[in-house]
Amino acid sequence: MLSCCWTSLLQIAGLSVAVIFFALMQQAYAWDLDLPIPSMLSAVETNLQMPFPFLPLAVLPILVSLILSFLMSQPFPPIMSFAIVSMICYLLANGLIVLLVLASQLFFYVAATIHVFIKTRWQAWEGNFCFGFLLWFANLSSSFFSLKMVRVLRVHPLIVTTLAAITLVCIVHPALGLFVLLMSHALCCHNSLCSSLTASFRSHVWRTELFDYNSDGNGRSKQFASTQDGRFNHNLLSEEINSNSPSSTKSFSDTQLEIFHHRHGLLILHLLATLMFVPSLMAWLQRIWIGHSFPWFLDSVLCIGVIFHGVIISKPDFNSLVTFPSILGQELRLNIVYAVAGYYSFLSGLALAPYRVFYAMAVIGFISIACKIIKGRNGFGNRKHSHRH
Repeated sequence: MLSCCWTSLLQIAGLSVAVIFFALMQQAYAWDLDLPIPSMLSAVETNLQMPFPFLPLAVLPILVSLILSFLMSQPFPPIMSFAIVSMICYLLANGLIVLLVLASQLFFYVAATIHVFIKTRWQAWEGNFCFGFLLWFANLSSSFFSLKMVRVLRVHPLIVTTLAAITLVCIVHPALGLFVLLMSHALCCHNSLCSSLTASFRSHVWRTELFDYNSDGNGRSKQFASTQDGRFNHNLLSEEINSNSPSSTKSFSDTQLEIFHHRHGLLILHLLATLMFVPSLMAWLQRIWIGHSFPWFLDSVLCIGVIFHGVIISKPDFNSLVTFPSILGQELRLNIVYAVAGYYSFLSGLALAPYRVFYAMAVIGFISIACKIIKGRNGFGNRKHSHRH
């Protein structure tokens, strides 16, 4: 009974990564079609639609696993029981990912709502003596962020994240380096969601007051203009106004929301990768007083590839940057790469070897950094895209 439960857990671990890869595939495919990037929850739900794409994503890997077992002369499992158990594990993996996405998304929305609420009320609080300490702390923080080193860190966050994560992966422990990558994803998700909510709130208030002004028609133009000068950013208003023109496709709020959806998917994927190193991290912490030993070379290389994946494809427009040589006249896109990685993770889960999913993540990361270097040397820019980031 215990062995059956352990087997099921190993399968679900590998299949969960496959579910995330399939969801990222939907996001990359939507970007290529110039459609809004769906949320992780919408992408997972799309992959469960019958008959397509559920049958190709869920049934095809099971058939491939049976064929590989037959070709490799391995013990052939009972077809019906193997298929039913694998399908149940796949559905459980989808449910687990849905719960994880919902919990993390709720956390981000609550944190962003509180942040936006405090930010919008800050102007009213400035004249209140009770918030003098907060103002002093804000001024102290501003002086800290004005330091040259801190400015460099803020201007180049991806470089700092990459160097810090790779250093921890190679010298200390891979889980700590992946934790730095998770913090970068979480910070980007929070900033993007805050920007989206703030832009939506300001646009709603501005349109409401403009509607009231047009409805009343009692000469409140000066009051309306002074209100807007005190509250809103002129560039943001221009952005929102231009978003209604026929030539524009996305508002600033929608653009930031797409960035949140994209980075949220990477966060969920790399969170599972970090969780797989938790047992190793616990063992490392127990023997840390005995003596320090460097991480395994293979673990470090795989985690460096995962870090490259999280850093190079940290923005949605990097989906268009990662292009590969034409194969039989067809350009291999990132959504195809995610699909292949998802199938490989599915087969790894069925083979009770969930650790192999790191190979797929690392390969995507190394391919991404190689393609970016090649494109930089050849002088190619990003392809034009109607998404305004």
